[in-house]
Formats: sequence, structure tokens, C-alpha cells
Amino acid sequence: MSMRLRTLLVLAPLVLPFTAGRAHAAPVWTATGNSCVVDNSDLDQYEQDSFSLQHRKRAEGTILARCNVANPLDSGANPGWGTLEVVYRDPDGRDNRSQVRVRLIRVNNGGNTTNVAEFDSDEFPEAADPATQSVVFSHAFDFDTGAYYVELRISRESTRSENDPAVFVVRMK
Repeated sequence: MSMRLRTLLVLAPLVLPFTAGRAHAAPVWTATGNSCVVDNSDLDQYEQDSFSLQHRKRAEGTILARCNVANPLDSGANPGWGTLEVVYRDPDGRDNRSQVRVRLIRVNNGGNTTNVAEFDSDEFPEAADPATQSVVFSHAFDFDTGAYYVELRISRESTRSENDPAVFVVRMK
């Protein structure tokens, strides 16, 4: 056996545990806009296609939908998410004629809610084509004493826009 091979065999058990731990990235949670549950009061206003959530052609107002957030770790441990990313369209950007708001909300076992993170498309420039923006947050996820959901609010004041506001994908990483 060569000296090089002996050295590798001796060092491998010492090095592998450190590199294996670093190779695992935090799991990613993702949902398409059409996979979320639309509020009963908005059932006549929304339209879903293969992946997005948006207004019907002649509908105005606000659509509210909720997406359940499940822990991707079988151990129940904190998944370590710190970024809420939204793929969306807001044709007027910072103007308030159309808007996409996405909130990550925690509900404790007593039913009290806490806003963990919030995305507002009016804080970003115009995005007629799907844009991707994110907000950073800090939170210790605890699925043993509560649950989480993402709330989508898609608003528009006029049906004149050719590129209606929409949510395509939401993810946490």
C-alpha cells in the first residue's frame, strides 16, 4: 500500500464528518400561487392557471389566499429559513393601483397570530414581467407549539391593465 493511500485512509474518518455537515443546505419550502386556498369571499374574483394566482379579467379588489407551511424536516427541528422569496408581477411597481403582499404568519396553539415576515411589491420597481424579490427575516421556527402559513394578497383597482398583478411562486430558504 502506498504512503499516499495510507494517509488518505487515516485522515478520511477525521475529515468526512466536517465536510458532510457542511454539504447539507437548509431545506427549501416552495408553493405555486395556484396551490394556495383562496378565501371563500374571493372565489368569484380569482383565476388560476397552471401555476399562478391572479384576478379574473373583469374583477377588481383584493384576492386573499393562504398556503400551509409544513416543516420539511422529519425531526421537527427548526428548518433555519431566513429568506422569503416571491416570484410575482406588479405592473405599476410603487404605484398603488396594483399590489402583491405576501406575509409569513405564525399561529400559536392558543390561536394568536404573529407576523414573521412581509413582502410588499410596492417597495420595488415596476415588474410587468415576472420578477423575483425577497425579504430577509430572523425567526426560530417551532412547529411543536404552533403552525405557519403564507398569506397572499393580490390587489388591483382597475381592469384596464394588460399585465395584471399575480403571484407565481413563493419560497422560503
